[in-house]
This record gives sequence, structure tokens and C-alpha cells, in this order.
Amino acid sequence: VGLYLWGGRADENYQPFHMWELRLRAGKAALSNLRCRITTLTQTRQIQKQGPWKILGNLAANAALDFDYRLGGPIFNVYQVELLWHNDKAESKETYLAWDRFTPPVVVSQFANSSYLLVINQNFDYDAAKRTAAVSYVLWNIGGQAGHDVLQTIHFKDKMDKDVATFDFAPEKGVVP
Repeated sequence: VGLYLWGGRADENYQPFHMWELRLRAGKAALSNLRCRITTLTQTRQIQKQGPWKILGNLAANAALDFDYRLGGPIFNVYQVELLWHNDKAESKETYLAWDRFTPPVVVSQFANSSYLLVINQNFDYDAAKRTAAVSYVLWNIGGQAGHDVLQTIHFKDKMDKDVATFDFAPEKGVVP
């Protein structure tokens, strides 16, 4: 239900680090043996840095738990938060994914029956003399179904945030697996 992320240039060993401060709230059932792990990912969805499982203990029904998680490593674009717990019947797991450090993570399982497209690692190179721009980004589909009839519109804006040009891009056959 809540998250705050910050980073430091160096820890006591002069290594960069990031600190997550999270607030979890249990649903109608109590959770036992609750654990959390955070992993940063590269633009190709490979593990960049994976932290250890942090044991959070038990959480009563409808109760909230605040905790922090510290992970060393370089700057990242994407991170995921994994939660494991036991409830009345079995072990359960949920994964949350955020495509930048400023976006709250989304529950990945909620897109199991649909597509959900993310644009990450956006970049551009503007040549003022030629008045041209090269734009690059990575397109992910974190849903359980292919995205069909996909059309992306790239907006080029001026200093006043007004569109000066647009460009439509459709992936091959409009499909993102």
C-alpha cells in the first residue's frame, strides 16, 4: 500500500546503495512466515542485483507492517518486489514490478489474462543543427497475453510542454508478445 525509495552515493564500504521503505497491509486472512526480496533488473529483464530474502514474520488480518529494505548496486531502471507467505491453506507468492524509481510497483498477477505494455529506458539524441531527434526505448509486455493492434505515439514537445511533432510507431504486425 505504500513505498518510498531513496539512494545514497556510497555506504560504509563506499558502494552505492538504495533503500526502500515499504508499508504492507494484510487482507482478510492472517499471514505467517512473511518474507520479502527485492531485485533490480536490466532492460532485457535479466537480474542486475538480487537481494536476500528478508524475514518479516507474521501479520494479523487487516494489520499493517512498515519495514525497510536496503540493496547495494548501481543505478537501475526496473525493480521487482517479491513477497512470500503462508496463509490458512498454502504458501502464496506475489510479484510487484516498477519500471522506474519514481513509479509505485504494480501487481504482476493482475495482468495474467491481458497485456500490459511498459516503456523503459527512454532516451533521445537531439541534433539542433539538423532539427532531428533519434529516440530509443525498450518495450515490455508484462501481461500474460500478447498485445494486439499496438500503436505508440511519440510526442516531441517544446519548452512549454506543447507538441511540436508526433510520430506513430507500430511494432511488427502491431503485436507485442
